[in-house]
Amino acid sequence: MLPADDADELDWLASEQSGVLTTAQVSRLLSEGTVWGRIRSGRWRSICRGIVLTGTGCPLRT
Repeated sequence: MLPADDADELDWLASEQSGVLTTAQVSRLLSEGTVWGRIRSGRWRSICRGIVLTGTGCPLRT
């Protein structure tokens, strides 16, 4: 599913990459504290060093 027309750059990037982002990509858009807050809250998962999953499910295989 595509993000809404008014979605920000992070939403589009996550959509294009099936929710799998590098910390380098995310750090251009969010503060380190925000990223860690999302991981601690369970909204995101750190799936290996330098890689986050923007959701709680499994990454999609294409």
